[in-house]
Amino acid sequence: MGKMNAPKRDYYAVRDQMQTGDVILWQGRSLFARMIRWFSEFSHASTVTRIRQYGWERVSVTEMLEGGMEFRTLSERIKKFKGRVFWYHIPATNEQRFLMGQYALEMLGQGVKYDYKGLFANIFGRISQNAKRFICSEWSWQDWIYGKYAEPKEPTKENPFGKAPRPGDIIPWDNSRGELTEIIMEEA
Repeated sequence: MGKMNAPKRDYYAVRDQMQTGDVILWQGRSLFARMIRWFSEFSHASTVTRIRQYGWERVSVTEMLEGGMEFRTLSERIKKFKGRVFWYHIPATNEQRFLMGQYALEMLGQGVKYDYKGLFANIFGRISQNAKRFICSEWSWQDWIYGKYAEPKEPTKENPFGKAPRPGDIIPWDNSRGELTEIIMEEA
């Protein structure tokens, strides 16, 4: 654990630095989020997906929620969230980030479903990765691996457990020495 000492920054001061492929990690306060945090430092994960080439300057995230994969603006998501929010900035090339964004949009168009069975099974023990249905952290991890290798991969040395990651696994599994920052939203 030990990631809670991350520096705090205002969302609006860092939003322009957030890039496609960065991971947003959430620590919710709900009963269900607290149950997940018995086994994981974070209760949810989502992936930054920016679409600047179409003039969309807002920071958005792709994430697996109850209804399946969703695309949402990050600022609105943070405003409604009850808990703490962390930005994990990963080192990646522009090409890797492009591939992560492309893969995210492709998966959004396929209507990928949430893996409820996998979520509950992952609470009680590790589950195998599945590229047809995802839990939140499994999606973020798969998008990162796709960007790194330009294709979905079976579990590799980057996935030391050979299983679907929990939200708290993303940072230790990454090994890229990314930067973790707690995001706060100052009242305007």
